[in-house]
Amino acid sequence: MSQIYINFRAKIHKRSADYLISVIGQALQQKKDKINLLISSPGGEVQPSIDLYDYIKGLPEKIEINTYGLGQVYSGAVLIYCSGKNRSAHPRSKFLIHGVRIHAPKNTIKQLEEKIIPEVKKSSDQIAQIIIETTGRKKEEAEKDLRGETELSVKEAKNYGLINGEITERFIKETGVPVITIGDHMFQDKRP
Repeated sequence: MSQIYINFRAKIHKRSADYLISVIGQALQQKKDKINLLISSPGGEVQPSIDLYDYIKGLPEKIEINTYGLGQVYSGAVLIYCSGKNRSAHPRSKFLIHGVRIHAPKNTIKQLEEKIIPEVKKSSDQIAQIIIETTGRKKEEAEKDLRGETELSVKEAKNYGLINGEITERFIKETGVPVITIGDHMFQDKRP
């Protein structure tokens, strides 16, 4: 089995999501059939997080995707974590599930009612569905968790159904396997 490790340590936005998709695409071109995605991210934008989940879940079934929680797996990073067939975590990892947050200061009440609120509801429903499919939780439970903030320790995440694999400090099982790191420094504006 030919595999790769991708260490995703960035905030989630269109540029970081596109970059992760391109790295996975390169791994597929190199005939990698096992992709290990190590995640330590504060989360970020909703739609790129959902897009990443959908992209990874849409890969051919013969490609084994494993996700590993390292440190903080917050917000949209939980969705990416949920894309793994085998989901493991470091003993000190933490997970944060919460609802969609908006910042829409220049919108009128009408714009909020007609556009923003329906978009937030749609995104919230998509996130709830991902959590339900991953964890087996009931719809009411997932929706309740999205109304507030639910921070989970590793033990709680295991009981919640997010983690379905090992809790271990050792993620890289073999030497000589490529490790690619994607971090925030790659997306900083370098203009003076």
